[in-house]
Amino acid sequence: MRNIPVWLSLAAALLVSGCATDTATTPPPAPMATTMTALPATETGVPEYKVGDRWEYSDGYGLEVTKVEAGGWTTMNHLDKSTVLSNDWIQRRGIFTENRKTGNEMRQVVFRSRFPEQDLFPLAIGKQSRYKREYLVNGKDLREHQTSWKVVGRDTIEVPAGKFEVWILDYETQSITTDWYGRERWYYSPQVKNYVRMEYQYGKAPPSSRVLMSHKVAP
Repeated sequence: MRNIPVWLSLAAALLVSGCATDTATTPPPAPMATTMTALPATETGVPEYKVGDRWEYSDGYGLEVTKVEAGGWTTMNHLDKSTVLSNDWIQRRGIFTENRKTGNEMRQVVFRSRFPEQDLFPLAIGKQSRYKREYLVNGKDLREHQTSWKVVGRDTIEVPAGKFEVWILDYETQSITTDWYGRERWYYSPQVKNYVRMEYQYGKAPPSSRVLMSHKVAP
């Protein structure tokens, strides 16, 4: 048998040894990060509205930001043809509506046992908030609700305004004193700062939905 040079034998031994060492010490690949955990803070945080941000939906519903105040309080005027002459508006803190004016009716939240922003943001699947709230209608009629929000998933959906990565949030509210019940499912896009689709049902009215037709938001 032909003699193998000593240096070649040593090189082969080192190569085999190195491969064995790599196989034994290299950890297995880390589990792939979910879309949820990979999102930057701007994709999971409370939206920052700017005056002029606006959204228009398939059923004629529309909103435009007209005032932004300290603490995240944001006033949005309705763009609906049926309500714009009435100067209807809503006031949000983050994505959560606090006060609203619709026609001759004014609703003002006067008590909330917990604010959902502290439970849901930064957004993550499984986060939820349950709380009691009371609001006055036209300054005299007190109504009490048990309300909840829950982050139930993520998805990619396409609507007339475009294709968006969304968080899916379920909202439910039940009157404490009557049998009235309302629910909403939001397909919320951080890029849009609002839902791009919403499915909803209030009281005995049939279920319905709206999708985003166009929007304009400042970065």
